[in-house]
Amino acid sequence: MAQSHDSGHPNGSYRDAQRYAPRAPTQIPTNEDLALADDHYNQRYPFSIVWGPLPIITWIFPCIGHMGIADSQGFVHDFQSAYNVVTDNFMTGPIFKTYRFTPQQLSARPLPAGTTPAQAWDRAVSASDRHYEQTVHSICSNNCHHHTASALTFYGRSTSMLQAWALISFRGRYTSWGALLCTYIPFLILVALGLGLGLGLGTGR
Repeated sequence: MAQSHDSGHPNGSYRDAQRYAPRAPTQIPTNEDLALADDHYNQRYPFSIVWGPLPIITWIFPCIGHMGIADSQGFVHDFQSAYNVVTDNFMTGPIFKTYRFTPQQLSARPLPAGTTPAQAWDRAVSASDRHYEQTVHSICSNNCHHHTASALTFYGRSTSMLQAWALISFRGRYTSWGALLCTYIPFLILVALGLGLGLGLGTGR
């Protein structure tokens, strides 16, 4: 389960999510929204975890980057800094990798009468936004991964920060070949430079 960062953090149930007074969606989602296609041009990825590289950090550790979660319309929400959750302006720029939940996964949990999976998803994302807009950002203990895990937990999928990271790392898909190359080329260059420097020092003795 996503870790609590203050004594007021709820346990993540659908009912608890409503305590955080989520914003009303600009468009009321329906079951048809479960079939909305990804829009790479406009960077819209409905019902998805999204990921982008962090300069220097990702160059050294390609599996570490910045994470966000998209609502039913594909707008990305990400925890960028203390008391600051931003919508539709991903901190690292273009999205490199996504993991999308299937309609079967979204419909697997029981919902209150009259509530669609899309409505429940949006309320969960908004509830996580409201919570993290009240917390300090910490790169190790309270970060974008925790925000995403919290949204999934509010939806009813009990998720820890490490589980959210594992989903995008091992089951996520790159948005393009260019995104894949841009993730690993800096790392490979650093490895090549390190090997070259090591070999050079070794032969110079």
